[in-house]
Amino acid sequence: MKWLPATAVFAAVLPALTAFGDPASVEISTSHTGSGDPTSDAALTGFTQSSTETDGTTYTIVGDITFSTFTNIPVPVVTPDANDSSSNSSKGGSSSSGATSLIRSSNLHSDFDFTKDSVLDLYHLFFPSASNTLNPALLSSSSSGGSSSSSSSSSSGSASAVVAADPKGGAAFYSNEANGTLTFTTDSGNPGSLTLQNLKMTGDGAAIYSKGPLVFTGLKNLTFTGNESQKSGGAAYTEGALTTQAIVEAVTFTGNTSAGQGGAIYVKEATLFNALDSLKFEKNTSGQAGGGIYTESTLTISNITKSIEFISNKASVPAPAPEPTSPAPSSLINSTTIDTSTLQTRAASATPAVAPVAAVTPTPISTQETAGNGGAIYAKQGISISTFKDLTFKSNSASVDATLTVDSSTIGESGGAIFAADSIQIQQCTGTTLFSGNTANKSGGGIYAVGQVTLEDIANLKMTNNTCKGEGGAIYTKKALTINNGAILTTFSGNTSTDNGGAIFAVGGITLSDLVEVRFSKNKTGNYSAPITKAASNTAPVVSSSTTAASPAVPAAAAAPVTNAAKGGALYSTEGLTVSGITSILSFENNECQNQGGGAYVTKTFQCSDSHRLQFTSNKAADEGGGLYCGDDVTLTNLTGKTLFQENSSEKHGGGLSLASGKSLTMTSLESFCLNANTAKENGGGANVPENIVLTFTYTPTPNEPAPVQQPVYGEALVTGNTATKSGGGIYSS
Repeated sequence: MKWLPATAVFAAVLPALTAFGDPASVEISTSHTGSGDPTSDAALTGFTQSSTETDGTTYTIVGDITFSTFTNIPVPVVTPDANDSSSNSSKGGSSSSGATSLIRSSNLHSDFDFTKDSVLDLYHLFFPSASNTLNPALLSSSSSGGSSSSSSSSSSGSASAVVAADPKGGAAFYSNEANGTLTFTTDSGNPGSLTLQNLKMTGDGAAIYSKGPLVFTGLKNLTFTGNESQKSGGAAYTEGALTTQAIVEAVTFTGNTSAGQGGAIYVKEATLFNALDSLKFEKNTSGQAGGGIYTESTLTISNITKSIEFISNKASVPAPAPEPTSPAPSSLINSTTIDTSTLQTRAASATPAVAPVAAVTPTPISTQETAGNGGAIYAKQGISISTFKDLTFKSNSASVDATLTVDSSTIGESGGAIFAADSIQIQQCTGTTLFSGNTANKSGGGIYAVGQVTLEDIANLKMTNNTCKGEGGAIYTKKALTINNGAILTTFSGNTSTDNGGAIFAVGGITLSDLVEVRFSKNKTGNYSAPITKAASNTAPVVSSSTTAASPAVPAAAAAPVTNAAKGGALYSTEGLTVSGITSILSFENNECQNQGGGAYVTKTFQCSDSHRLQFTSNKAADEGGGLYCGDDVTLTNLTGKTLFQENSSEKHGGGLSLASGKSLTMTSLESFCLNANTAKENGGGANVPENIVLTFTYTPTPNEPAPVQQPVYGEALVTGNTATKSGGGIYSS
């Protein structure tokens, strides 16, 4: 068995930067295809296009060009020698008997030095399920001397580990010039397309590596698929800015992977996608953050004629490799004879004889850039997506393997679709903006923003079935959330969180304004798979345990109770909630929480004005405020249609709505106010309002009209069918 030395592989993977001369402009009119084998691909000196121009290089794409199937990732290369062949023949061609001795010679200089890396590589070859269980530090070379180019006839095979000592990316295009821009363009009259596929490299940017800016302009199609980087940027990596513009048909990134950041692309500076027909990122995976896109700066996507799609991308930090607890047996280190029976015995054993595997206690992840954030997009600054027809984020995920921990001061596993360390703005959508089925192991199943979130001028906004195990099933923002100027429908449906805010969690205020139809339905917050204790109780739940005659009955270890701290079935705001200009309906229906605010939880004031039909129906809270809980005053002004709290329920106070101690409900110029069929296990079946309830109907006479002796009746107030176990079946005021 012969292995190509590492130095030979990496000397040939990337040709010398001077190999292509110093052109400022290069025409690419021929496709390139490798073998996918590092040894063969190392000889393809014309495959990688390298730029040495300090001012950059412009590549003109002529026709449909593809760079495909190239790698420098080391893999075992087995070359049986004549001795093995004769041995197999003499034993009747049996494959098992033909491998009676993989290494028979004690001469370690037949083709190479038999080093500790060689032992590791053989071990990984024969025991793939126990990969990485040998610690190289525990192995020492049993020989000395340099490599020899001669071959020993007494050796049945040779092995030398192929190690990526100097990882390199940019299989198709490579530039190490920090100030040189790599530009890809084409003939505008007959635009060409560029496809980079199945390029797998040890370094950053499997297909393209650029130290300087990277520009794609005017191409017909731009496609990256099935590329892999063992570092960052599964398809492309640039330490400058990335600009992709004026692509005639589609820009597509599918099935790219990176062990580091940016499953498809890594960009050090600003990232721009502008004036495209369509943009798609699908099934890209990052081992740290940004399953599709990772940028150290801003991300701007604008002027997309048709669709923007981010589907099934993942930021997923894997489990660490196991570590050995003791040195490998001396027989493996000091001997070069390994017979078949030994290999078969070890391969069949559940615990390899080489070194026992210890339980790994990894160091907690302490940076948000490596903590599994941003299933589709991670941006260290702001994100702006504007002027487009349709936008879809579907089935993206952010997670860290369960064996790992994230430092408590570090944001991790958040932003199932999008993570921004600054603000997020999505605006000017003429079709539908959809976030569906995105998941985060912590907060922000769909969106996580350290800054404010603005969703503006979106015809149809749909956030459905997003989930997280922290706060904000669909949206989490550390600042304010604004949703305004929606032309048709805004809906949050079926979103779930384990902590607060089944659909929305905002540390700042929430503003809903100038919208047509807004619906929050079937959102839920809480841990419904665990036993729950009421907030007022310190008693753990009783858990039964089955017993047998042979073992006396003993109290079962109670499952860890969950204090119902999850508030705001649909939305949670640590500041206020402000609503205005709703022209059709604002509805909270069939939402649920394990604490306060089945429909909505608002820490400060709730103000709703100049709107039509504010309605809370069939919401549930395991504590106060089946429909609405507000920690401050509630003010409703100039509302038309029916302002309705109906069939909501709470396990404590305020089946329909509940206010904090000392707070008031003020209603002015409501066409109709109705508390109907709400229930509370304690006080205030319809409403729990500790301070004042003020209901005022105003009448403004026309100019020169004398004031009437009595004010005319403007609206109605109806309180009916509400129930409370203790006091105040309709309204309770303390």
